[in-house]
Amino acid sequence: MTGALGPAYLTLRQADLFPSRSGGEMPYGDIRVGEPVYTIGSPRRLERSLGQGIVSGVRHLDGVTFIQTTAQISPGSSGGGLFDAAGNLIGVTTKTLKQSQGLNFAIAIDEYFRQ
Repeated sequence: MTGALGPAYLTLRQADLFPSRSGGEMPYGDIRVGEPVYTIGSPRRLERSLGQGIVSGVRHLDGVTFIQTTAQISPGSSGGGLFDAAGNLIGVTTKTLKQSQGLNFAIAIDEYFRQ
């Protein structure tokens, strides 16, 4: 949103925030390998950094479902969103495998809300 003096920002002085299933989330069962995805995070405090890639796999590790992606997940970006091309939240970025290029993971949004 842009106001007469430039971008408008919402400021909360005090609030309790809770996750909400708003319908903008996509179950991991609908995710397809090869589809484009986007990350939004704050690596090294560079807020709202956008990365893009594809889904390269859906992995089930230790009873948790992860979405493997080539979209960038840099140190400091954990906890950011992984979105599909329609803007649906499909995961929460969690980790990258060191010494491996392009092996990045987000916990599937269904898993995230189950925890």
